[in-house]
Amino acid sequence: MTSTPPPPPTAPIQIPLNQQQGPRAPSPDPNNVPLTKSHLRELYSQDERKSIPVYKGKRGDQLINNCDYIDHAADKEDYDAWEKAIISRFLTETEIENLKKQLNELKQMPDQSTQTYVSRLNHLYDIIHGKEIVLDETIAPPEAVVLARSLRKIRGEAKQKILLKGLLPKIVQAVWTRINVNSHYEDVCEIVYAAETIVNRMEQNEEKSLKATIAGISAHEDEQDVELQRQKNKLSKLEKQLAGLNIEQRP
Repeated sequence: MTSTPPPPPTAPIQIPLNQQQGPRAPSPDPNNVPLTKSHLRELYSQDERKSIPVYKGKRGDQLINNCDYIDHAADKEDYDAWEKAIISRFLTETEIENLKKQLNELKQMPDQSTQTYVSRLNHLYDIIHGKEIVLDETIAPPEAVVLARSLRKIRGEAKQKILLKGLLPKIVQAVWTRINVNSHYEDVCEIVYAAETIVNRMEQNEEKSLKATIAGISAHEDEQDVELQRQKNKLSKLEKQLAGLNIEQRP
């Protein structure tokens, strides 16, 4: 009698996953996906596109990347709109207006050097308008170089007006004779520093000359005092002699 082979093991019945775990969760809304670190890295990653340099403002130093700035900032209007959007991330409108007022009313104090004054001007301007974008012109696209030079000129002209308006009168008078219409802002700053040195030397020379004049007058007055005293002594002596003669002539 032959034995009957045992039946093969029966595989467990597979229950569909959707039936095993209940109803499937709905797919996330692609327009309402939470922002994760990976999204931020992808959004603000450093690549071959240009980025905005460190912004040093009231609320700390932060690196802001704007991947398509060079592509879209084709003229000053686009740049102004981009700049306003960037600055608004760090300063309120009230703070910006207060800083603009400080910048427009900025004056050099009598005891303030021109370098300190210029440094304060540049600092306020950078807070309000952001730092200048510096490109490597050897590798940057030609249109980016043209745009960067144009923006540098616009910024320089604006700062130059504030600079000359706020300088001490004695210094700005010396500056006006040394600049021309084609002078760049950086060149004007160097002229301002040189003019301050010239004015200070002139004042020192005038002070020395005045002191020498006063000393000469004082010495002359001293000589006059000595001569006057000598004349007084001589007159007193003559008066005594005359008095003696009068006594001798009395009967």
